[in-house]
Amino acid sequence: LPEGITVQAAGANLSIVADPTDPTQKVFKVECNNPSDGKNVYTYLNVGMQFSAGETYVVTYKIMPLTDYAGNSFKDTIIGGNFRYGTTAANSFKDHTFDMASNKSTSSEWIEITVTVGVPTNYSAGGADCFQIWGKFSPESGLGISYLVKDISVTLKY
Repeated sequence: LPEGITVQAAGANLSIVADPTDPTQKVFKVECNNPSDGKNVYTYLNVGMQFSAGETYVVTYKIMPLTDYAGNSFKDTIIGGNFRYGTTAANSFKDHTFDMASNKSTSSEWIEITVTVGVPTNYSAGGADCFQIWGKFSPESGLGISYLVKDISVTLKY
């Protein structure tokens, strides 16, 4: 990771493991650590960062779905992404800002996502700002899911 970039997981354990398709490379493993207790559970990979007001970003990353909390394969679920940030408007915090087309479902291969995201001119920097990848619970079981992530890139669009 570049110096100053922080990465953390929420609702999950985060580790760095060998890429299953290229063992010489390392990837993030986001592993669900919550049995759900009857609620839908999400697993998050948060890349802490500040944005620039009024700028547009191109975001790319690759994901590979793994299993649900019980270790079962899952299908028809979603792994998506978003920017999380506040604005100068009262009680304003933006979440799930990516177009739905960036949400990808189960595959046994790496899935590449590319999305363009605009940050409003009234953006207000805060400590919780981040680029986030989230794994939605498995609809079959209601359990959180695990996945791999690699090749994250967030760049200004020129």
